[in-house]
Amino acid sequence: MRRLIATYEMYVYDDGSVETVRKSDNTEQEIDTSGCSSSIKQIVAVLEYVAEYVSANPKSSRKNNIVTHNTSNNIQEMSSIDMEDGLNNTTTSNQNDKIVGIRRCVTAGIHKVATDLNIKYTSVHEKFTKKLNLTMAECKDQIENYFERRQPTEDSPKLEETLRDACAARTKHADAVAIELLIKKLRIAVEKYNM
Repeated sequence: MRRLIATYEMYVYDDGSVETVRKSDNTEQEIDTSGCSSSIKQIVAVLEYVAEYVSANPKSSRKNNIVTHNTSNNIQEMSSIDMEDGLNNTTTSNQNDKIVGIRRCVTAGIHKVATDLNIKYTSVHEKFTKKLNLTMAECKDQIENYFERRQPTEDSPKLEETLRDACAARTKHADAVAIELLIKKLRIAVEKYNM
């Protein structure tokens, strides 16, 4: 089975010259982590999960910080993980509604990646903290601040800097490409989340 890894636009000019430009703004582009370090693979997978979740649940769809239950696979997986971990111990007006913050979404993402890779939660958790050189609380702070737009208005917010600095020496190019694609997805998710 073939898998699309890149798309290009071709420009043909009246003088016969041809120019091809890789389309990098494809928001649905799958991030290829095959050449990345295992730490970056896991970090990217967790943050992609967070980006997909918050994109599906923008702030505008919330009432008093309650997220309406969604039936897509990602949201159902989040619900079952929340229940297993006791994260759904909230009082809501409807049993199908639950409060899900960014911090809990990160935890659920770590659980999902651990389950998908058939490894322990602590292994993924440790990759985050060691590779990013942060405690999990600091990591969740950066992610939450990024989505809530509580960071400085610099061109490169703290989370983006932290991710770029995490690239391993032996897989630097593959790590850097994956991180840049992840950052594009995160930026789009932030926009949707804050609509």
